[in-house]
Amino acid sequence: MTLGELAFACYIFDKNNDEYAKFLKAAKRLDLDEDKDCVTLIELLNCHWGCRRPEVSHKEAGKKLKTWHEKWADKLFNKDKNLCKLKLEELKSAATIYNELLKCKVEYVTRNNKTRSISFGPTTAAKILFFLRPKALPPWDDAIKKELVRRKSINGHNEKELYENFLIHVKEVVHALREDCKKNGFELEELPQKLNKPNYITIPKLIDEYYWITITRRIAPPAREVLQCWLKCYNREPSD
Repeated sequence: MTLGELAFACYIFDKNNDEYAKFLKAAKRLDLDEDKDCVTLIELLNCHWGCRRPEVSHKEAGKKLKTWHEKWADKLFNKDKNLCKLKLEELKSAATIYNELLKCKVEYVTRNNKTRSISFGPTTAAKILFFLRPKALPPWDDAIKKELVRRKSINGHNEKELYENFLIHVKEVVHALREDCKKNGFELEELPQKLNKPNYITIPKLIDEYYWITITRRIAPPAREVLQCWLKCYNREPSD
């Protein structure tokens, strides 16, 4: 991932998706120590961020989320800590906490009066952790996970190991981006501003946007030769 490729993906993301902004606006004051706010978060993840959970399961899922939050949230690192500053032990701890959320299962009754069981799932769990630690814990979806496994960028025998290796992988990506930023005369922390992003967009969210565009939506950044051709076209005098 180069700075140019990231810039392209983030630009396309902004033209195709405003759901995260809607999600954040509605969710930023939620307190997961409150029952109703836990339910609201589940509803907002469904409405704005692709977590397709049966509506009848939301209330019970909110209860499970609150119980999980009461037990595990304080074991996470400080909210102001960014991904680059996390030690391996902290990444492993985050993966354990993620795995505990995966274990939460909710039973609900379908329209046909059948009882079904549903867990939070890797996508929902990662987005909840990102909501709690947006500077450090990137979200993902199933397509991103499978493609990174296919590329051998991450590996693991279970969901916990996959998530832990995903965090390590993204941390390495961020370190590489930091070096690219320095070569271009600015600091990594300035990158969201350089990409015309609002101040609530974090570095892990930029990585998520890149992967969502290039993997989930399968929109590849143009090759250097194509960009050079476009640039020549921009520089031409307009015809009469």
